[in-house]
Amino acid sequence: MILVLLGAFHFIHCPALILFPCMVTSRSADICYLVYFFELMYIYTFIHGECPISYVAKLTIDPNYIAGSNVTHYPEMATIFREPKCTVRYFETMTVIYIVSLCVVVHRANIPLYLVTVPAGTLPVYFWYIRQGYNKGYGYMAVRELARISILFSMKGLIGLL
Repeated sequence: MILVLLGAFHFIHCPALILFPCMVTSRSADICYLVYFFELMYIYTFIHGECPISYVAKLTIDPNYIAGSNVTHYPEMATIFREPKCTVRYFETMTVIYIVSLCVVVHRANIPLYLVTVPAGTLPVYFWYIRQGYNKGYGYMAVRELARISILFSMKGLIGLL
């Protein structure tokens, strides 16, 4: 039952993130939207690239699950999509649309680019390391720490704009 609820929440959460800036267009809401995004990304760095929702689902199935062991597996989404390929396509599509949404919000709210460029550069590299299985070693740790630091500075700067 918990997996069904997590799957439903995950399925609704992704489009809601995309639709929110279309429905609420104030600069303050845009800044909060970006802070929320960075908070999520910050959490990802502590659970080795795992989506927090999927991580909870994996812990529900296996309390001994180690974060980062299988970041491309979304057990909660099996309750929504029967084919794993559909889950992958869903998240690929949502990710692309979400990135466009973030760019629109940054432009619309006139956010100084220095607040988003470093995390925008380090996060893809961080996730590339994770997806390639390079989640150990000095290169990974350096990129992870750079991502964390840049996210914190970005959130601090964004909150200062409120």
